[in-house]
Amino acid sequence: MRILPPRLWVRLAFVLVVAAAVPLLGAGLLTVGLVEGWVRRDASDRHRALSRLGATLVHDYLAESRGKLTTVGRLLARELAAPSVGEYGESNLAYRDTVVQRLSGLVEPPDVYLELDYYASGENPRFVGQASQMAYAEQQQRPAALDPIVSTPLVQEPLRTDRPFVSPAPEERGGFPVLLVSAPVAAGDVRFGVLVAHVDFRRVQEILSTLAQDRYRVRLVDLRGAALSEAGAAVSASIGEAHPVGFADWSVEVEEAEAKVLAPLTDVERRIAAWLGLGVLLSIALGGLAANRIARPLAVLTRTAGRMESGDLAARARLTGEDEIGRLGAAFDRMAEAIERLDVARSDFVSGVSHELRTPLTSIRLSIANLLDGVVGELDPRARTVLDRLDGDVRRLIEMTNALLELARLESGATEPAREAVDLGELARQAVGAIEPLAVAKRLTISVAGAGSARVDRALALRVASILLDNAVKFTPEGGRVEVVLGEGTLRVSDTGPGVDPEGLFEKFRQGTHDGVKNTGFGLGLAIAKRIVDLHGGSIGLGPAGRGEGATFVVRW
Repeated sequence: MRILPPRLWVRLAFVLVVAAAVPLLGAGLLTVGLVEGWVRRDASDRHRALSRLGATLVHDYLAESRGKLTTVGRLLARELAAPSVGEYGESNLAYRDTVVQRLSGLVEPPDVYLELDYYASGENPRFVGQASQMAYAEQQQRPAALDPIVSTPLVQEPLRTDRPFVSPAPEERGGFPVLLVSAPVAAGDVRFGVLVAHVDFRRVQEILSTLAQDRYRVRLVDLRGAALSEAGAAVSASIGEAHPVGFADWSVEVEEAEAKVLAPLTDVERRIAAWLGLGVLLSIALGGLAANRIARPLAVLTRTAGRMESGDLAARARLTGEDEIGRLGAAFDRMAEAIERLDVARSDFVSGVSHELRTPLTSIRLSIANLLDGVVGELDPRARTVLDRLDGDVRRLIEMTNALLELARLESGATEPAREAVDLGELARQAVGAIEPLAVAKRLTISVAGAGSARVDRALALRVASILLDNAVKFTPEGGRVEVVLGEGTLRVSDTGPGVDPEGLFEKFRQGTHDGVKNTGFGLGLAIAKRIVDLHGGSIGLGPAGRGEGATFVVRW
């Protein structure tokens, strides 16, 4: 199965284009891969930096909230230890006023805490007082909301361990996100109570929103991946990074839509595709030019060789150049010139020898004819038989000599057709009339059909028709049929003989066979016919067979 066209320049161009395009394509793909890797690494670095910044800000805010609460606890413990305050009691208003006054200074103006609650220590810690921001206080219900947390670690843990306690996750209270943080109020070994702070978790949301802007999705997640707070629009296909907050196994995740990350890559791919397309087109153009430069001289050599094969030995490639193809063309022309000289020498030799032979052969035939006529006396039967055989052989030598001379004149260019308008029907009937005695002897039927004319040399055209008819009659068995069909500028001769082998049909000295026996001709007739037709610029060749299995020759003038 042929994949590429048979034209050499097309195949060369294809190979050159592939050789140029594959590295270009590989370079383009490699560039795209490198750019994509760089874009992804850059995005990963940005996400990592943002997540680290977000984790740091969240951690600092929560650490500040816890540290501030611890400091307030120490200050409050110092004030509660004053003799003027006394111990906790429901009727001790000084104790309660001291607590509330201290707490109120911490929630207004708004800062870190939405609300501060104080629980006095004891076997069952009791709520003493609280201070809330105004907007937050309006959403709370007291005291029912406070009772449930007394027994939770939020209150119990600072009293037992003397260390702050932080809730594992923020929660909604009155429409506000809060993180509950508690710290002991103690001085030395005396534990006065517990401070519980409602840390404003909206500040965390603000931190995440500042990081998110309009490009990223930033989330604060716990160890299970549940979102504690988030900002930015959700994206389906995304890439991102996470960084631990360093607080309660929380992490800050930064995500970005993959389409946004790879948007610069799309522009790069578009540019690379444009350059690749330009490079491929340029390689096609240059490959075509280079292939044509290589294949064109070869085509010239092929055409020149074809002309020489057709008999034009004066044809030359005339290729120039200092490269291998130019040197090949010069060598080809030198070879053609040598062949032409050799052919001229051969033709001159054949012509000379034939011319020199014709005179003595004619003289010998006349002498034999005189002997047969009894000019020198009566011959006995044996001598007459020998002379008859010699007469036939000399006659054949004369015919061959005449044919060689005719072919030599045609090949040397000495014969120039004298063109005139010729009725092909009349020409055919004249040729049939000349061959008719031989046809009658073999009981052959010769028919002429059709009509037409052509501008040819009458004598040369008659010679072609005679050669074709002579061959047809010679090779058609007894009782057969020969047909001559005429058209405008066309002569067709068909027979019902054994057919003909097209291989080397018009070569000189090629003789056909009949029933396995070599024909008695010289093998020059078809060579002479083709040379005459070529002189007229026409064509001669085999056509579809007529009736039977014979041969059909078609001449187009």
